[in-house]
Amino acid sequence: MNQLPADQTSSAGRRVRSAERVAAVLDALRHSSQPLRHADVARAVGLPKSSTSNLLDTLADVGLVTRDERGYSLGVKLIELGAAAAERLDIRGIARPVLRELAELGIGASNLAVLQGHSVLYIEKLNNPEHVIQIATRVGSAVPAHMTALGKVLVAALAPEERARWLREHTYTAMTPHTITSAGEFELALEFSAEHGYALDDQEQNMRTVCVAAPVTDHTGATVAAISLTCLSEDVRDDREPQISAVIKGAKQVSALLGG
Repeated sequence: MNQLPADQTSSAGRRVRSAERVAAVLDALRHSSQPLRHADVARAVGLPKSSTSNLLDTLADVGLVTRDERGYSLGVKLIELGAAAAERLDIRGIARPVLRELAELGIGASNLAVLQGHSVLYIEKLNNPEHVIQIATRVGSAVPAHMTALGKVLVAALAPEERARWLREHTYTAMTPHTITSAGEFELALEFSAEHGYALDDQEQNMRTVCVAAPVTDHTGATVAAISLTCLSEDVRDDREPQISAVIKGAKQVSALLGG
């Protein structure tokens, strides 16, 4: 069996230096809004110009990088690789550790949901078993989107024309005295979500519960799901900021793992 050169072997936990260099070059190109000369890439990754030039030409030969008179940029083959990776991602498995951390805040249940037509579909949920009261949502259940923080986040992410149609066609049934019951009021909630990066449900789905949700984005920047933390209103009566911060942070962690 052929052995790799000394700087490319990986034993006893040692990194593969050539792979690190490839990753560094691709990352430098990713962060540039325009093609880079090989000297610029060499400076960015801290390699000799000759080594960088050879590396870039090799990456161009295999389609990971493109080159023209302006310099080097990311190749279209990376789009194929990214799409293939995205198809294989298990968003429930990726989100579960974050949901567990949220649930362990001690005051509620964490949820992962997607938009299914005019409803929010719960695809994962974790309860804090230590909490006296267990909040009754379940995986596979669907709830009208207008009465949830999750729905506000997910509908806010729709394209403008699709969102306008959604608002016109939706039925705004009241579940509690606090439920939003008009397209105009719901649109204001969507604007808040888009501006602040999270949404609230204050006893709109169930009396005595409040919920905060934030969007999960993928490698294209599209919102593909949302996570939330549902709490008893009496537990967060004085200050909701810790829950809001935790949910936003958790959503960003899941998004990062999806390439968002």
